[in-house]
Amino acid sequence: MRITCPQCHQSERFTKLRQPYHFSFGQLVLGLLGGLIGGLFWALGQEGKFQCSQCSHIFYTHTTASRVFFALCVLVYSVVAVGICYGLWTAFVSSP
Repeated sequence: MRITCPQCHQSERFTKLRQPYHFSFGQLVLGLLGGLIGGLFWALGQEGKFQCSQCSHIFYTHTTASRVFFALCVLVYSVVAVGICYGLWTAFVSSP
């Protein structure tokens, strides 16, 4: 996957910028449900922040690696959700 600037459509040189970390309650819930692996996949699946070297435009975009990690994150949280639903279902079905 090739990264291109949305403003000038240049696709050669970019500077990857650091993003500040913002903690939220949703991240805490995702970390508890998915554990270390789910949280790591979620963090690596986020869009990267880039600055174009030609027009100095700052933009966010996914890379190939971030899309793969986002798909793995969705897979991990889907398995967790199915496991929770199955546990609840068996608890209600087996109760007298």
